Amino acid sequence: ASGPAVPIVATVGQPARDATPSTVVTRIYPTADVVPENLLRMYIEFSEPMGRPSGIEHMKLLDESGREIPGAFLPLDYEFWSPDHTRFTAFFDPGRVKGGILPNQQMGRALRAGRSVTLVIDHEWRDQYGRPLKEDFRRVLRVGPAEDQPLDTATSPEPMLGAA
Repeated sequence: ASGPAVPIVATVGQPARDATPSTVVTRIYPTADVVPENLLRMYIEFSEPMGRPSGIEHMKLLDESGREIPGAFLPLDYEFWSPDHTRFTAFFDPGRVKGGILPNQQMGRALRAGRSVTLVIDHEWRDQYGRPLKEDFRRVLRVGPAEDQPLDTATSPEPMLGAA
């Protein structure tokens, strides 16, 4: 007797018309140079549709001395992509963001007011054709105090970024 049937899973894509990497990170939200230390998510926009799997393993947050801040982003089984696969949502670990929760007490926030961090997106993140990004992406963010007031969605240019 054999065990339960195991499904065969295949990912089918189009072959690249050109093997030269050309996809780049076009924008990171929030766009402000100063972000609150309780920021819960970031959006990464790409110039072309990206492939699967998710790129969390290609994202790093570096402290002011250039060391990686461990566990800054939340690894999830589900990927949060825009329908056209050009915008990826990365979540900061809410257990570290929200006060009074064990991970926050043990490790503190990944973002700390008064400091700067560097977001690094490694060029090995692959586009829809399996090509790496054209280059690494780096952006320095200054970290401001926690935002504890609810967002006014009528005046906020980026209403989906509210911290909790």
